[in-house]
Amino acid sequence: MQQLPLAQKAVVELKFFGQFTFDEIAEQTGISANTAKSRLYGALEKLKTLMEVDYA
Repeated sequence: MQQLPLAQKAVVELKFFGQFTFDEIAEQTGISANTAKSRLYGALEKLKTLMEVDYA
């Protein structure tokens, strides 16, 4: 998680640890719900890639 950009990290934390909806995340961060989704899925891809590298 530390290797994610701050914007992506914030969305991941709000979604998984705060259990907020995309609409709630959008309202809290001042971005659209679609941008929140894009940041989350981008972060998950990045984390997946980082984990594959670490454990390959």
